[in-house]
Amino acid sequence: MFKRIASLLLMVLALSSCELGIFGELGNGVSVSQEIEVGDFDRISIPSFVDVYYTQTSDDLSVTLTCDENLSKYYKIEVRNAELIVDCRRAFYTKIDTYLRVCSPSISGVKISGSGDLYIDKALTIDNSFTIESSGSGDAEIADLTAASATISLTGSGDAKIDRMLVESAEFKSSGSGDIEGKEIT
Repeated sequence: MFKRIASLLLMVLALSSCELGIFGELGNGVSVSQEIEVGDFDRISIPSFVDVYYTQTSDDLSVTLTCDENLSKYYKIEVRNAELIVDCRRAFYTKIDTYLRVCSPSISGVKISGSGDLYIDKALTIDNSFTIESSGSGDAEIADLTAASATISLTGSGDAKIDRMLVESAEFKSSGSGDIEGKEIT
């Protein structure tokens, strides 16, 4: 009995002192920001844990990833069918906040199927419709949205919060545990 307890204790101590994660590489804690070259897009898809900060600009297009220096090679950020996809190639553990700063003239929608959050803290003005689809646990927070119409559909546990929304028509659907919160909707 004593040998089993001693063996178990030694195994726990050995595993707790490991520098490499059991299921993936461990971030080194050194923050790096890297500009990612991408083509034009009008939607953003977040099937990962990476948070996205979006800013509407007059004509600039830029995508910048901030992450652990040694983990940047594992992020997969690309445009497919006019959709900016923010994904990861394998499992790893980060030591710093990982996020993507995205600037573009406009977007028509966001799809969140992972745990990454979307933040739009400046005014977003769209001529047509804007859609938020969330089937993951990631949240969407928008400060000010002006569009012809808006659709918010939540089927996961992620929440949608919009401080101000000016639209001609809006549709809200929630079949998951996520909440939709709007402060000023006209």
